[in-house]
Amino acid sequence: MLQEFPLSDGSALLLAVEEWLTPKGETIWHKGINPDLMVQLPPGVAPLFPTRQPSPTLQQIRQSRDMQLLDAIGLLSGKMETAIQGT
Repeated sequence: MLQEFPLSDGSALLLAVEEWLTPKGETIWHKGINPDLMVQLPPGVAPLFPTRQPSPTLQQIRQSRDMQLLDAIGLLSGKMETAIQGT
């Protein structure tokens, strides 16, 4: 997280004051996170972006052929169903 420190001339200094870690305590600084599951987009298919289409319907998402988004929805739906059945 960046914290702002105002300076006397009206400018400010932004300083990183926290470190992001994985659940296992590993730093992600300058390394990033490797996904558990890699999903490639089909050739010629562009990913959906919320800024371009803020509230797409499920039909629009399916028609987009954005396999990354479709797989993510499928994974999350399965996890949500498992959580609901567990209660």
